[in-house]
Amino acid sequence: WCPHCVAFRSRPDRHERNDLAKDAQFPTISFDFCFTKAVGDGEDDKTAASAMWMIMCDNMTGYVGCVPLRSKNQWSLMVRELLGFAGILGHAEMVFMCDNEPSLLQLQRMVVNARLSMGLPTRKNNPAPYSHGNSLVENAVGRIRPLAGTLMHFLSEQVGIEFSTNSPWWSWAFRHSCFLLNRFSPTRGATAYELLYNKAYGGTIC
Repeated sequence: WCPHCVAFRSRPDRHERNDLAKDAQFPTISFDFCFTKAVGDGEDDKTAASAMWMIMCDNMTGYVGCVPLRSKNQWSLMVRELLGFAGILGHAEMVFMCDNEPSLLQLQRMVVNARLSMGLPTRKNNPAPYSHGNSLVENAVGRIRPLAGTLMHFLSEQVGIEFSTNSPWWSWAFRHSCFLLNRFSPTRGATAYELLYNKAYGGTIC
């Protein structure tokens, strides 16, 4: 591995997927909030803010997505992104799963009601607290965040500047990490992109 991967992508303890996530009868979008804090040049740990994202993962294909957020009360943005993510996947009947955090439960209610108002069969699911029942998205966070850190570590070395999480480069790194994982990280012999579109990715890459 190169030094950038070593710095951010050593493997943590594995989160086992429980039966709820592994054997779900219906397509399920699991979502959660993710926080990251990096201290840039001219900052200290007290002034550097934690960046926030909403991470989404489909249990059928492993397709992942993330949305940069300023706060947990950007309801309209989060509902639109979850509905758009569900639209990309193309499942008619769908389950939305999240932890029991109040803001996540409110978001879950809003997106479920929005789909039901469109006549789309939609259910919600909430694992028991501290059960790691939402390990599908926890594993996604465990893949996206280290890859984003690898990209930023490499970028910082190239330009000689440490970027804090206040920088929009971190938003790019998280979004691009999802792009890379969906198209180039195979699971069970195929990438999420191939499972979703029935073809290998053939677009332009850098």
